[in-house]
Amino acid sequence: MKQQFFDWLKRQGLCPEMDGDTIYFKYQMKNFVYYGDSEDSEFFQLCLPGIYDVTNDNFAQVYMALNDVATGRKVVKAGVVNDSVWIFFEVLLDGSPVLDDIVPRGINMLTGAQEFFYEKIKQY
Repeated sequence: MKQQFFDWLKRQGLCPEMDGDTIYFKYQMKNFVYYGDSEDSEFFQLCLPGIYDVTNDNFAQVYMALNDVATGRKVVKAGVVNDSVWIFFEVLLDGSPVLDDIVPRGINMLTGAQEFFYEKIKQY
């Protein structure tokens, strides 16, 4: 799946970079990361990393907003990685995935979850 996804990104006119099982690319001024899993080719994970810094002062508010993302959005989850919020789009693929359907929807879900997180963090 990793090579198939990398090639798909190139056909879209993007400039992906591959490092082992990880693919990095930028789309609409946002950085995205794909983590391949060589032991599970049907698992597809696309991430929107580092969307918000977590500090001692905002720790509780961040976790309340993360909970809102987890309970208020489909297919995405959010968590803290190295003191910043990441959003993950994760799906299980069938034997013949159509990336033209999966990837744009995944990117839209990630960016929608990012906006939802920003709305929620302002409320706390």
